[in-house]
Amino acid sequence: MRRNHSNITLTILSVIAIAVFAFVLAILFSSITVDVAEDSFTVKCLYHTETISYEDVAEIKLSYDYISTRIFSIGGISKALGTYKNDDYGIHYRISYEENKHNYVIVRKKDGSTTVFNLKTEPKTAELYEALQAKITLYSKN
Repeated sequence: MRRNHSNITLTILSVIAIAVFAFVLAILFSSITVDVAEDSFTVKCLYHTETISYEDVAEIKLSYDYISTRIFSIGGISKALGTYKNDDYGIHYRISYEENKHNYVIVRKKDGSTTVFNLKTEPKTAELYEALQAKITLYSKN
């Protein structure tokens, strides 16, 4: 009977270890993408998808001096995904590559919430910002 409990415990621990390992690999090898559409854009990562309508954007900016404190997030060495806080934006959601700590797109929405994100490189993030800025400006004129 004792041996049976040992086998069950070992099996459960093995399944948990494999699940944790798979989750860590998923975080490390997942990507952050931003899909730009006619009336909105969608920021996607491993476990979070957020669609933001251009009409809901109060302000968008490209920041080279964004600093925040983590409240709750996952990620680590490759990505930061979760809730962060700083003096300028309060508690906000951040989806970013850790290797690009140079620039971030910051979107303040009319409902008061803020989303911060970037792409893998500084030039790609700046290019995305320009595309979003143009869409938001065009959308607000209509």
